[in-house]
Amino acid sequence: SLFCGQVPLKPVLLAMTDNVSAKSWTNKFGTKSHTAQNLICLYASIMRHIRLGVNCSHIKGSDNVLADSISRPTHTGLPLATRASQIFRKHPSL
Repeated sequence: SLFCGQVPLKPVLLAMTDNVSAKSWTNKFGTKSHTAQNLICLYASIMRHIRLGVNCSHIKGSDNVLADSISRPTHTGLPLATRASQIFRKHPSL
């Protein structure tokens, strides 16, 4: 195995996004958007205190079926348990 059965000192999480701006600021810790700068500060502060690296990758819109299914429900106002049950039935890999 790559790490000989040991956890690396700083594991890296691969985060997937369908938003090119989110990919950019996640990987660079920076943005030109004044609105998003406070969020970047919070994100940077969190990352200084945990032993985890983050690399963000982009999912093309046409390939983003799972995330779109979760974030864009056809029926709003359902209880969380009902919505979760629907998602797990539709996407058993979760």
